[in-house]
Amino acid sequence: GFHCALVPLFDPRFSPRNLVLVAARTPLGAVLSGLDEDSD
Repeated sequence: GFHCALVPLFDPRFSPRNLVLVAARTPLGAVLSGLDEDSD
């Protein structure tokens, strides 16, 4: 079911907070966390 969450994840109507909450429940969350740390 994680992959299904990726579809609405990129919906423009999704708020950044919701995007993070959804991403945190998917393997992609680990990738986003890594990119965030690299940017910081």
